[in-house]
Amino acid sequence: MKKRKEGFTLIELLIVMAVIAALMGALVPVAINAINHANATRVAENLRAISTAAQQYIYTQKSTTVTISDLKPYLAGNSNYSSDYGVTASKVTANEYVIKAWYTKSSPSTKDVENVWSAVTKGSTGPTVDSTISIYW
Repeated sequence: MKKRKEGFTLIELLIVMAVIAALMGALVPVAINAINHANATRVAENLRAISTAAQQYIYTQKSTTVTISDLKPYLAGNSNYSSDYGVTASKVTANEYVIKAWYTKSSPSTKDVENVWSAVTKGSTGPTVDSTISIYW
């Protein structure tokens, strides 16, 4: 009987590589989708935080001139919102204001943010925060 050499045959190596390629082909899109969803959730949460901070700023400072840099004391954490987000406030009536916050970058896509928006804001609509608030002082 002929003695077999040790090691793997070419066929065995090709089969293992094919199985690994199939697994990678199935897992990579799932991982990329999870990363996109996480980024969209982060943007939606930041928009919500900016809207809340703007409400607090208007209430305490009694001013409708709002910029992201004005909101730093009202925003928790070490997040740097200044280059990626914008915010404005305008007076509607004597005690009501419309606050708009937006994201200036193109990634994640607006569609991705819209998909997670309702979960993050509990029923608000759209990826841009647009809320009317009443403030009394």
